[in-house]
Amino acid sequence: MDFQMEPNTDAGKKMVDLAEMHASDFFTRSSTHDKDKTFVHENIDSIRKSGFAASAIPVEYGGLGVTSAQTVWLL
Repeated sequence: MDFQMEPNTDAGKKMVDLAEMHASDFFTRSSTHDKDKTFVHENIDSIRKSGFAASAIPVEYGGLGVTSAQTVWLL
């Protein structure tokens, strides 16, 4: 059985796009941080700057406005 979920709102699509972008970006640094035993501060900065961290915050307060169900599904 192939179970594939797709976002059905613009906010959900934006969140998925950001997650995919971050995953690709973080992968480029992961082996260096693992080898050096360092924390990924730039990943946290990237998440914050992109708005991903505020994905479940309502749009009127500066977030993406995704639903709790969308957030749980993605994370």
